[in-house]
Amino acid sequence: MNRCNICLEETCNGLHNCRCENCSRVNDCYRYLHAVIRITNKCTQECNHCCFECSPRSKKMMTIEKAKEISLFLQNNLITSINITGGEFSCNKQWYEIVRELTKNIKFVRIVSNGDWITNQDTKSKLIKLKNTLGNRLVISISNDRWHTNKYVKQVDLFLKQNGFMYNIEQPHEGTQESLVPIGRAEWEYSTYKLMSCYCHNPTKMYSFIIDENGDIYKCPFGVWDYANVSEYLNGGFDKRFKEFNMKFYNLPILSCGECIRVASRNNRIINK
Repeated sequence: MNRCNICLEETCNGLHNCRCENCSRVNDCYRYLHAVIRITNKCTQECNHCCFECSPRSKKMMTIEKAKEISLFLQNNLITSINITGGEFSCNKQWYEIVRELTKNIKFVRIVSNGDWITNQDTKSKLIKLKNTLGNRLVISISNDRWHTNKYVKQVDLFLKQNGFMYNIEQPHEGTQESLVPIGRAEWEYSTYKLMSCYCHNPTKMYSFIIDENGDIYKCPFGVWDYANVSEYLNGGFDKRFKEFNMKFYNLPILSCGECIRVASRNNRIINK
């Protein structure tokens, strides 16, 4: 992908005369599209900070057929970095087949989880199979904070270590109330993002977006401002739509995530629960 096609921070006055192949910083450049993909909103827990208000009662599931469509979208738009999330990914009974579809030709795959799957032998066996297929392209990220139960963190740590996974376990001090994006169950919590900051204004976050179970695409990785569907860009061309929408978005005077979410709510532009 030509990074000029998605660049939201142009300093070239439209000349587009930079050359990635000659750039000494290209390997550290954050200007590439990164997709967060939600495969279910069902979860084994019901955390009071959850942006998607996930719970054991939730029912939304991605299908294998939709995963194939999303995979085609990723491949033809040269997107090679993804996060797979939920809910809890293992609550989708077809998670393994879905993840295998989504990770074709992907260079970096991160699965976000609370680790409750550690009590399920079938899930553990399939994770090992997935790791053997993807190798070091796969990273498992385990929650370990004040909102989750953290019941099985030590068991998960041992399992991942013994089986040679690349993984990280969140440290309790990393999850603070100030860092909450005020959406879903966190809407009424105090946070920096609610009052005086925007999550997406961090340059490394500007090139992320979320794809939900239906293939709908949202600007914010927490599910705010829908502006496309993968079905519209199965043959490529999403880079143009991404830049068009985001350039307009960043030209607006948005002071905080709280303000942004209030406007999106009034316009029904927030991900379905």
